[in-house]
Amino acid sequence: MSDGARILQACLQKGKFATKYSNIFDLKSGEIFLFPIPEKNDQVKFSLAEELKRGPHYYDIPGIHEQLSAPRRPLLANMQPRLLADYKPIADHEPKVTEHVGAMWRDILNGTLHADDYTASAWEEISTDVTVSQAIIKSLGNLMALNLVDRSKQGRNHTYRYILKFEHFTLLQSFVFDDQKKVVSSAMEDMR
Repeated sequence: MSDGARILQACLQKGKFATKYSNIFDLKSGEIFLFPIPEKNDQVKFSLAEELKRGPHYYDIPGIHEQLSAPRRPLLANMQPRLLADYKPIADHEPKVTEHVGAMWRDILNGTLHADDYTASAWEEISTDVTVSQAIIKSLGNLMALNLVDRSKQGRNHTYRYILKFEHFTLLQSFVFDDQKKVVSSAMEDMR
């Protein structure tokens, strides 16, 4: 564990995408060692078995020390697991959005992403990881189907959730668009 901690300390990233925290998992004992302040040797130790006994809960890492002695924090609504089996295709009254989502997936595969499809912060994040994204998406195989399964609006943002069927895997993926139809964020929520 001490060797791992030294390696993590040596690998800290600085700047805009700086390391937020580090962790080490002991797969034999089920112990988790969390370093919530990367620059310090400030360690929090968990037992996976004990945390699982407590039921679904979460920690907000910046406040981890205070939360350890407080009652468990139940999962927020947006933290509840969403599984592929929970969703069925719904009527797609905005087929242009679905076409656009499919085109963005093809753009990632082809390395032809368009900055104007994304908000500035989303573009900064996706454009720095495009090589990794391409490799991951290519490993899924060809996109066979794209089905809308959920649509919602919160403020000026619209969330669309799709089941994407690839040759080798099926994903549940959410896309959040702003009122200018630019991607604010996207997240894979489940995969099989």
